[in-house]
Amino acid sequence: MKKLKQILSGVFIAVLVAVSAMPAQKAEAAVPELSIASKDNKVPVYQAGKAQKWTLVISNNTDNAMENVVIAPELGDTGDAWPFQTDFQSYRETISIPAKSQREVAFEFTQREDVPTARYTLVFKGYIGDDQEAKVTQNFYVNTTAKPEEKKDSTPGGGSDQPQAVYAGGDEGIEAGGFSNGGASFSGGGSEGSGSVPRVIVTGFTTDPAEVRAGSDFTLTIHLKNTSKSTRVSNMLFNLNAPTEGKDEQTMAPAFLPTSGASSIYLDGIAANGTADISIQLNAKADLLQKPYSIDMGMKYEDANAAQIEADSSISIPVKQDARFEFSDFDISPEAIAVGEEGNVSCSLYNLGRIKLYNVKATFEGVGIKKEEVFVGNVESGAAASIDA
Repeated sequence: MKKLKQILSGVFIAVLVAVSAMPAQKAEAAVPELSIASKDNKVPVYQAGKAQKWTLVISNNTDNAMENVVIAPELGDTGDAWPFQTDFQSYRETISIPAKSQREVAFEFTQREDVPTARYTLVFKGYIGDDQEAKVTQNFYVNTTAKPEEKKDSTPGGGSDQPQAVYAGGDEGIEAGGFSNGGASFSGGGSEGSGSVPRVIVTGFTTDPAEVRAGSDFTLTIHLKNTSKSTRVSNMLFNLNAPTEGKDEQTMAPAFLPTSGASSIYLDGIAANGTADISIQLNAKADLLQKPYSIDMGMKYEDANAAQIEADSSISIPVKQDARFEFSDFDISPEAIAVGEEGNVSCSLYNLGRIKLYNVKATFEGVGIKKEEVFVGNVESGAAASIDA
């Protein structure tokens, strides 16, 4: 028996040695569900101030179709990581990809003019549906080209023959979303060789919520457009001014006040023939009447030659007031009514809101009584009306 144990022990050790001596098999690399690649595997080359499209190829490597695939670049927190003009808060494209298929998405970027000749690493991520976690993260290289140095003016005395163009009260009466541009005016130097001023106009606005009520906060989003087909505008500053409302010194205040305390908005720029949005959170004064209120907006920006340009516009925001009213105590005569008999009920209606109540009608109904309607008419703000049935 002892000899048998020694033999078995030797066999077990030999098996362990044989197993440990076997070469490890390589695990097959897992194929990602979603992948992103640059078309033709080329590194894009951008030039200062010029827009260029960048096409990516998105692959669905699964046997199932993918809906609502979102592809978006990471813009970074500083300009050092992102060499392009930031014309939008975020860049993203949403597509659907059948099983085992590919789709192309194109992003158009404009290189900033202050970017040197260098190579940047940009990060693109892919999401599926409402997933917060990216299914794929892919790094790409992009080459940038610095802006050529401008030649110094050879005109004696360093002067410039560039004419100055001034536009005032131009008819840019585009109306969308209930806005009025109020006759925008422009002043400043023109673009080189064209003598024209790049115009930035307001094409409309939206509010969130859609109905602005007195005493409430809302977000105002203004839609802008650079009408120039060739010149980009940059270093943009917008100042909003609301009308002053109130009957005395204690109640006098702007109709709309920024919740952050600042009425200025800065925008890096808008590409030639491009659009952009600016947003600000405002509070509507609680005692405003129910009517539209105009907000004047001053614009300051620069063209490609750093010429200063100023413009003015305005938008009109309707404000709603909630209807508020109360009833006085009811006067019932007689206090007890027999079956088949009539009684008189009277009270007063107090209009406590800041809007006029139109075509007021009071209805009395309930178990055991005959329905009765009384037409009251119009009730002014702060007034009372009698109801007798």
